[in-house]
Amino acid sequence: MDTSGAAGAPAETMSVVALSRLQERVLQLRGHLRSALLADSPQTEMIVYTHFLQLYSDFYLPFYGATSLAQSASPSRAGASAEVRFALSAYTQDMLAACVFLLDPAALPTTFAVPTTPPQCEAARNEANASHAYVSAAQRRFCGLVFLHTCWCATALPLHDVLHALYPLLEPGTAGSTQTSAAAPSSAPDEPPHRQSAAENRIAADLFAQQRFASRKCLLRDTLNGLVLTRSNGLLALLRVLLLSDRVETGATSEAAQLVVRLLTAPVAALWRQRSAVGETGAGVVSYVSAPLSAEDQVQLLAPQLLPLLEEHAEVTEAAPAAAGAAARPRFLARLDSAHLRLPPETLEQRLHLGVTMLLNALVRVPPRTSPTFARCYRLLFYTNKYVLSPGFGSLSLRRDAAAAGEDEVIAALRRLTSIVKGVSLGAGGGALAQLLPPTAAGVLNLCALVSRGGTAGGAAASAVSPPLRTALRGYLSELLSNPSLHELSARALVGSCVETRAHSYATGDAVVPHLRYTGELFSCEMAVAGLRWVLLDVAAASPAFVSVCVDVMAEACATEMFAAGVESVSPGATRPSAALAVAAAVVETPPLVLLLEHLSLEAAPEALFGPGDVSLAATLELLARLLGLSAMLHRWVLGLLEHLLSPANVEAHIGSGGTPVERRVVLARLQRCARTLLASLTVLSDPAQHASAVHAVVAADGEAEEALRAVRDRVCGALKACLDTVETLLAKTEAAPLLPPSAGSGGDLDERATAVCAELQQLTVQLLSALDSHAAVNVAVTLAALARRVDDAVIEVSDPLPLRTAAQSLLYALARVLHETDDVGAAVRAVHCVAWLGMYRFDSADSSFVAGLLWEALAVAARPPWWMSAATRQSAAAPSAAASRLCRLRVRMLDVLLSWIDYDEDGRTLRNVDDSLRRTRGTALYDLLVTLCHGSQDALVQVAAVHLVGAYALAVQPRVPISTLCDLCRDVFRLSPHAMAKAAGAAALGKLVAVLCQPSSDAALHVLTELDLGTLQTLAAAMSSYRGRPTAPGAAAEVDMHDIVIQQHGRDMMALLRAHPPCLAPSRS
Repeated sequence: MDTSGAAGAPAETMSVVALSRLQERVLQLRGHLRSALLADSPQTEMIVYTHFLQLYSDFYLPFYGATSLAQSASPSRAGASAEVRFALSAYTQDMLAACVFLLDPAALPTTFAVPTTPPQCEAARNEANASHAYVSAAQRRFCGLVFLHTCWCATALPLHDVLHALYPLLEPGTAGSTQTSAAAPSSAPDEPPHRQSAAENRIAADLFAQQRFASRKCLLRDTLNGLVLTRSNGLLALLRVLLLSDRVETGATSEAAQLVVRLLTAPVAALWRQRSAVGETGAGVVSYVSAPLSAEDQVQLLAPQLLPLLEEHAEVTEAAPAAAGAAARPRFLARLDSAHLRLPPETLEQRLHLGVTMLLNALVRVPPRTSPTFARCYRLLFYTNKYVLSPGFGSLSLRRDAAAAGEDEVIAALRRLTSIVKGVSLGAGGGALAQLLPPTAAGVLNLCALVSRGGTAGGAAASAVSPPLRTALRGYLSELLSNPSLHELSARALVGSCVETRAHSYATGDAVVPHLRYTGELFSCEMAVAGLRWVLLDVAAASPAFVSVCVDVMAEACATEMFAAGVESVSPGATRPSAALAVAAAVVETPPLVLLLEHLSLEAAPEALFGPGDVSLAATLELLARLLGLSAMLHRWVLGLLEHLLSPANVEAHIGSGGTPVERRVVLARLQRCARTLLASLTVLSDPAQHASAVHAVVAADGEAEEALRAVRDRVCGALKACLDTVETLLAKTEAAPLLPPSAGSGGDLDERATAVCAELQQLTVQLLSALDSHAAVNVAVTLAALARRVDDAVIEVSDPLPLRTAAQSLLYALARVLHETDDVGAAVRAVHCVAWLGMYRFDSADSSFVAGLLWEALAVAARPPWWMSAATRQSAAAPSAAASRLCRLRVRMLDVLLSWIDYDEDGRTLRNVDDSLRRTRGTALYDLLVTLCHGSQDALVQVAAVHLVGAYALAVQPRVPISTLCDLCRDVFRLSPHAMAKAAGAAALGKLVAVLCQPSSDAALHVLTELDLGTLQTLAAAMSSYRGRPTAPGAAAEVDMHDIVIQQHGRDMMALLRAHPPCLAPSRS
């Protein structure tokens, strides 16, 4: 074959006649390939080889020669005509298929130095082959060299053309179902081929499907794995072939992205790996790796390709236009060689963001622990965090060492976050965003604070914040706030960053360093709140829905923080002078978040505070109940609003609206629950003793203002009681309605409603478990918030919980994991609420045996860790102290569940059911189980919580627990416990007991209190009134003195009650 004078011609242009002749040769080769695949004939192999050699020498060899002279792939792409590009994209598959058919996989070198010049035809040694009927070993070796050079030489063909040719060779083709994974070719859903990918198998259906071609199929698979993972633009080339092509229909975009994700996340059994490459234009060394690729190596190879793709946006243009006067085009279009793509830039950008976001979601997604893929997926999550998330977004975490982050890196991180938010808006899912929002929120608020400081300081700081950084920040926030599905996730991440400090922060530039500076200065909560204020009042001004969600989350966070502060402060307010209390409360600095809430309450529009659209009265009351005790200003503001909201006309307008009976019952139950909570808060704030002891004391300015405030508070309490009376009357009517003869079809409606509730609970359970396994704290909080609302409604909607038993039990196991693993106090409070309500309304079992078993597994000292706790226990095996701390935290929270039943279960049936179940299955009473937690060997918090609970439990289940038994327990706590706080809890338990027994209406005391018990209580009260503890450690004297004051005060109160209102004694049996 004479190939002289042909070099360079195909790279420039092709005539119609030459193109027609080339197509004729390719069609002949394709026909012979089909015949050769069906019949194993040496003569057919030689015919295939002859046509392959002719095609290679007449077209591909001259093209390779022309491109190798340029030492770059770019000139070949730019200089090639449309006819040449068409021939390359249409016929390369036939040429490579012939190579794979003819070569010997066993004879391929395990290490191949990729030359810059293509293999010459002389290397085949055609003249040395004496037989014209058999393909020689040298000729097969030549085919292997052509295959390796075409695939791995950067100057031969564009990588996307190679992938476009190779990928369909693994697929069954047009007559079969399309295969989805090169790395895992056994999983193939039966779908139309045009719905799977833009690549097409033009040669034959089920190409290389026969068993004799198994080694060649492995070669194709391993080559594809190596090309995508080890070439610097392999991921981009794969996206261009399978996702960014105009052959992918608009309706099939999501399926195409899922196909790319499966290809990139499937385990890699073996691959050809390129090493020591100098960019994409230089030669490298390709070696065959037969060992499976580890999860770490797989992520490490994807990371340098994935991070640059996340920075690409249509608004990010090239540095300089291609021609004078030409409009600047998006930068990523140059990387895609978009001149040859028919899709508009906006569509390309959307598909790119969708694909990379779905890929990142798949890398961080963790299945349930019972899944066989859990171990590998968890490793993928770990290494994705190490090689992708930390390098790509760590500059916004404010946790790195100083001088580790520059302005360019911050801008790049903001652009990557914007890409992920856009991908989520396109339907990719928010798994990766849930992992990224909490750690990056601090850096984002830091930047927002710098911009806001410029607006209040004459613009000096704002001018120091460069325009590219300001544009990137506003673009990210605008995209984030424009998606309503991300509002709660974003609000929890931003607010969560306002309650903790960071070790580093950003500062604006100066004359020496004009750009953004990363310093070792502390990032304070005040600075974070300043940034959040700028977001809410500036960026989110057009998004009142986000501001409303943020206000709700801020109120919850402030209440949680103040609750935690109240738990830490155990000194009784009754022992302090009132003047000292007023001064102490006045000098307490108002938290920054509370100040922001005060500002919003005065400046923000109503729809920004309470939400746009039709807002229910119950939701408004729930928010106001949270704001009520945060500060004196908010207290007065809330009371003024409540006085108007609770007017009879407003209440009647709200509860008189239409709807089905079930919907009305849900609305009324919500309103009843919120009104009761609000009334209880007002009662606490109205009581001087309880009010003074609260950390969040509401302080009046003077006597006249206090009187006016008390008058408003009394009117609001009266309106709340009237509202509750009306709601309870209507609830009684709606609850009596099902007792009437049901209408036709009502049974089916109830079944459908129970099925719908069951499906929602199952979905939320799966989401909660996934969030726990992936350690996404914000996802856990968001899911629990939705779950708490759904459980509150489910106990009203579903009259028969039997169809929900299985779903409720699975949910209770997930909630138990939350109580054991989460550090978030707000999430734990919601989990306790859900467990308490599900158990109280018998969603777990008719006799509460299931929840009793759950309590036993958590509280029993000698019990083995249950299966839902064992995984976390194994993870913390290297840190026994952490495991012990988790166990103590779980027990305290489970005791909170019991306390909820004491407070809210009016007939006390749940506690009695649990007690009966433990007696029947475990041979012990619930009281005995609680007593074991009161021993001095327990952790101080567990012992304090148990002692506090035992007193309330004894009163709730009378006469199951004798008064003498409780007195003996408190006496033992005083004698044996090393914890002063536990002794104070025992004193509080006895004080509550005496207060109840001394009430004239305490009918239960008539049956349980004997003269001996009365004498014991008087003896204990006298001893407590003069109690003095002994410090057990240096420096503990102040703490002991504080608890001594508590115990002495309880003793004096008990003595006064026993003298003034002596309890009635049970009649003597003698």
